[in-house]
Amino acid sequence: MGLPGGRLEEGEGAWEAALRELEEELGIVPARVRRLGALPVFERARGELVYPFVARLEPPFRVTPGAEVAEAFWLPLEALRGLRYAEIREVSRLAGRFPKRHLPGGVWRRRLRRPTPYLLHEGRLVWGLTAEILAALATFL
Repeated sequence: MGLPGGRLEEGEGAWEAALRELEEELGIVPARVRRLGALPVFERARGELVYPFVARLEPPFRVTPGAEVAEAFWLPLEALRGLRYAEIREVSRLAGRFPKRHLPGGVWRRRLRRPTPYLLHEGRLVWGLTAEILAALATFL
């Protein structure tokens, strides 16, 4: 499950890209979108920056999922009360070409544990970056 999003095209700002992606992915025309604000910027593992916006859809509008979208559904704001946290455990190791023999003991490993939000809604699991963005939104409600 994910929120509409994508990459910037040349000459676009983050808000313009968000409007374009919303139209491409859900068929919602920019004239029906009113920007209310922005959430904190997120950095993905690959270093990409994600700029989430909060907007209101002005009626009448129609949701028409595009080719990239398998399913679209509404998540009421009160559903954010159902956010829970689980622990993610990550183990980092050095790649094969790293000269590990020069390290004390010849081994380097780092274990990281961090909480990650998730939400179960009508049989759907919302997690990952989408849940992190929704958790940020929930702090403002």
